[in-house]
This record gives sequence, structure tokens and C-alpha cells, in this order.
Amino acid sequence: IQGSSGLSEEEIESMVSAAEEYRDEDRQRKERIEVRNAGDAAIYAAERAMKDLGEKTDPAMKAGMDETLETLRKALAGEDLESIRNATSALQQEVQRVGTAAYQQQDEAADEDAAEASQPESEAVAGEQEQSPDEEVVEGEFTEE
Repeated sequence: IQGSSGLSEEEIESMVSAAEEYRDEDRQRKERIEVRNAGDAAIYAAERAMKDLGEKTDPAMKAGMDETLETLRKALAGEDLESIRNATSALQQEVQRVGTAAYQQQDEAADEDAAEASQPESEAVAGEQEQSPDEEVVEGEFTEE
């Protein structure tokens, strides 16, 4: 039993040669789509990071991020894959830098808050042990019955 596809040998040969002929073109098209998708994903990630970080971001870093975002948007408007790759990489590095700085600031703020929270406790304990000179000390006697 042989399978029949309804295609002659010539048609099959023609399809195989056409596939080989357009292989490079298809590969380039796929690469172009993947590079553009990576750029779009980087833009989305950067915008989301900026939204999530909000006011925690240093204005200079935010300006740098905005500039890098604009560079990538301009690159995506064109067809040069290398400039899109470079702009995407630069944006990803910028997002990483801004995120790291924001979380370091957050950790430093948390450390300061923890230090401030522990400081009043130690002052309160010290205050209980020390008496002000205005207070009168009364001595008492204890007797057991």
C-alpha cells in the first residue's frame, strides 16, 4: 500500500526547490520579527518598571530611561536590525541600573527606619533608669510580718 498525495514528482520537486530558494528570506524575516518583538518587550518592561517604581526613581535616572526609550522607539521605526538590537540592549541595561538603584534606596530607607525605631526604645529604657533632678526621691522601708 502506498500513500497518495495527489501530487506528481515534478510538483513535489518544484515545492522543495521553492522552499530552499526562500529559506534565507524566511530566516531573515523571522530574525527581523524576533528582534522587533524583543524591542517591544523591552519597552513594555521599562514602562512597567517606571510605573512600579514611581517616585522612588532618581529624576536623572528617569531622564536617562526616557531618553533610552525614545532611542529604541526611533530604532523600531526604521529597518536597521543592528540599531534595534543595540537600543534594546541599552534599554535593558538602563532598566537594570534604575531598578537596582531604586531597590538600594528602598533598603537604605528600611535600614534607617529600623534604626529610628530602635532608637526611641533605647532612649525610653535609659529614661526609666535616670531620674530628672526635679523629682523627689522618697525612701521607704519594707518589713515582713
